[in-house]
Amino acid sequence: MIIQKIIENDLTSYKILIDNFPGGNSGEDVNLSENNAITTMAKLLKDKDVFIRSIDGGTSENDLATFCEVVINTNINVDDIFK
Repeated sequence: MIIQKIIENDLTSYKILIDNFPGGNSGEDVNLSENNAITTMAKLLKDKDVFIRSIDGGTSENDLATFCEVVINTNINVDDIFK
């Protein structure tokens, strides 16, 4: 996981990257879709006091995402998000 601090406006922005997830085809490997990089990032950020500015992951619509990069704004300590 890579976390890069970006200062902007009143809230601090962070760029968070998770990668090296197993890939696959969403139709053929549907049993793996619950644990791809995008769904994992969503679970990490769920119910957290953050504003999602951007989210990007995967290489095509029908592939399971092997990475996910998100930019968030928050006034909480980012280390507390991932405890």
